[in-house]
Amino acid sequence: MLTNYNRFTRLGLKMNPFGTLTHQDWLNITIIPPRLEALLAQGAQNIQLLGDKGRGKSTLLRAIVHYLKGQGDRIAYEYLPVGQRRFYTQLSHLDTFALDEAQRLWWHERARLRLYTRHKRLLLGSHVDYSRWFPLYTLHVAELTDLEHVRRILTRRIAYFSLDTPLIHLTDDAIESLWIHFQDDLRSMDAFLYDVFQRIDAPTSIDAVFLWGTHDK
Repeated sequence: MLTNYNRFTRLGLKMNPFGTLTHQDWLNITIIPPRLEALLAQGAQNIQLLGDKGRGKSTLLRAIVHYLKGQGDRIAYEYLPVGQRRFYTQLSHLDTFALDEAQRLWWHERARLRLYTRHKRLLLGSHVDYSRWFPLYTLHVAELTDLEHVRRILTRRIAYFSLDTPLIHLTDDAIESLWIHFQDDLRSMDAFLYDVFQRIDAPTSIDAVFLWGTHDK
């Protein structure tokens, strides 16, 4: 019986491309949508990314932090876990502060954040619109995710985990069917594709028929 490692090696892959990723993996594979990239290049001051769970807010926010660090920005990222209502990052030495799950802040912490970031760039990932508290350029993650963006994400994901030339391909009709079914729910799309890749035993091109037929087995 083939182990997962041997099976994925036969497929020309290091591992299942849709398995659990490290922080560095996410930084290496995340694609910043053109509209967001243009805003950053133009020096947009404050940006909030709005969207439901699983839509890629945190991934995009971390990618922006990585991008701005590469531009020489003094930037810090903080994630607010469930139950945490305040931020702890010291902001005095920063150019930019990125706060993820910002909707969890107490109202008085929002006031503190507004005070401390008056002369700094602020990046927020949130389920709640903060434009009444801060002058923000609002981007809804769902509006940044279209068929072409999904195509680029999936192509890069498979290429990143390939040992050399990818031996597994998603055809155009497979990608289109994934987009129709999942839209911007990238987390559910990943989980679905993880199951599909776990069932593949030989190099192949995955079309829509194969994609959904494999999942139903």
